[in-house]
Amino acid sequence: MNLITQFIGWIFDAEQNNTQQRDEAYIAESADLYELESRMRELDRRRPFGPFGLNA
Repeated sequence: MNLITQFIGWIFDAEQNNTQQRDEAYIAESADLYELESRMRELDRRRPFGPFGLNA
């Protein structure tokens, strides 16, 4: 059972890292401060909040 738990944890960690790298690359492509702030707001709106991923 421990091996299954470790595997599931590894999958979620890998997904988290891929998402973070993609978001950082997206922000890094900003041409100016206005675009940077706009992209940051966009990412904030997409991210789930709270323990159940509710964006309320």
